[in-house]
Amino acid sequence: MRANTEFIAEVSATLRSLIVQLNSHIGDATESTHRLQMVGLVGLVVVLSQVNRGRDFDSKLYKAAVQVSAKVPIIVLYGRAVLVLAEFLQENVPVAISKAKVDSKLRDKLRSLVAAHDESLVTQVHSLNLRSQRGWCVWILNFFSFLFFFRCTH
Repeated sequence: MRANTEFIAEVSATLRSLIVQLNSHIGDATESTHRLQMVGLVGLVVVLSQVNRGRDFDSKLYKAAVQVSAKVPIIVLYGRAVLVLAEFLQENVPVAISKAKVDSKLRDKLRSLVAAHDESLVTQVHSLNLRSQRGWCVWILNFFSFLFFFRCTH
């Protein structure tokens, strides 16, 4: 597969256009599952770089993925599981461009985003718990009022 340069060029061009398309929807009112799709695309960028083993890797594709990581540094996968795109790319893409160190400002920003996510997760769980309790109480009250009404009419 590495010998087929046309195939590699076509795959990288397709991935680049998909990343640009998803990047335009992320943070927009039309965003639905675009962040999770971005996780898959960044994974495909890493697979393509591993197949090439750093030879003739499309730097435009890597730069497009890095631009997304500047816009959305952390993608929440599930619960407290998050993906930090910049670190994922740096650790898994064997390209000289990817070996640049993450500066301390970006690392501090990522830590604050993770801390904010942890805090918001606690409040979201608390809110869902309260809503479910209220819903259950309302259901029980309606059920008993129905039983009372049914008993009084018969």
